[in-house]
Amino acid sequence: MGGTDGITDGGWGMQRRTWLAAYLAAGLGILVGAAPAVADSPAKVESVTIQGEAVVGATLTAVVVATGDPAPTLGYQWARCDKQQPKSCPAIAGATTASYTLAGADLGHQLIVRVTATNTAGTDGAKSAPTAAVVAAPEPTPDPTPTPDPTPAPNPTPTPMPDPAVSVTTGQVGLVPVAVQPPPLAVPMAMLVRYLRPFPVVRVAGYSVRGGAHISLLRVTAPRGTLVAITCRGRGCPLRRLSRGPGRIHQLERFLPAGVQITIRATRRGYIGKYVSFVVRGHAPPNRRDACLLPGAIRPAACPR
Repeated sequence: MGGTDGITDGGWGMQRRTWLAAYLAAGLGILVGAAPAVADSPAKVESVTIQGEAVVGATLTAVVVATGDPAPTLGYQWARCDKQQPKSCPAIAGATTASYTLAGADLGHQLIVRVTATNTAGTDGAKSAPTAAVVAAPEPTPDPTPTPDPTPAPNPTPTPMPDPAVSVTTGQVGLVPVAVQPPPLAVPMAMLVRYLRPFPVVRVAGYSVRGGAHISLLRVTAPRGTLVAITCRGRGCPLRRLSRGPGRIHQLERFLPAGVQITIRATRRGYIGKYVSFVVRGHAPPNRRDACLLPGAIRPAACPR
């Protein structure tokens, strides 16, 4: 009996250990099965707009609002719409970046840009509305030709100009000749100052997301000798003030929170310069303003005609 009891106790102990292991395994299986799976959200293009003037030589920039997790990669393709068939818009070879500079071949055509957003969860695409018909660039205003001063005659004799309103008594009552100076002529502003040639261009490219925007390109193209002054206002600015020459502004090519305001002044002494200010917005293109800076002025103004 004692031996039998020992065998019985030993068998029960083995069964108990086996049951406990199965219970723990089942419990772990329940815990693992209860953990929720984390799913990526597919890429989606919310909107595509084009900024810039439809003028030969100007630069157009695509402004894209895209969503998705992880952040999507954007692809661009610019297209030129046919004059006779506006819905036929064949792609422009090599025009696959966020910006496109209008060429002579675009004259009279409307342009669109197609954007593709891709991430690990999916792909989406959209296209912009067409631009206005591209027009030729205005002819530059020629510099005024100075008029040479005429060679004065020796001992010139002024021609008397009678003024009936002035008279004096010199023994006889009469009129005294008085030289009347003509009023100064008004000179148009365009004859006093000149535009920088070529006129500065500020290119901004990127895409808006929730809470701000990713700036992938910020470049100022201007003639040599142009001073570019940059200011940044708002929380999240990587810099406050910066003065430099033309080129890419790498310090601002990053994520910027909504509400950040970037102001760029491209100037050169004696010339009309460029003013650009834009405010970063979430899920929307930046609010941008373009204007001119007259020589010596700090505040922007309308560009003289």
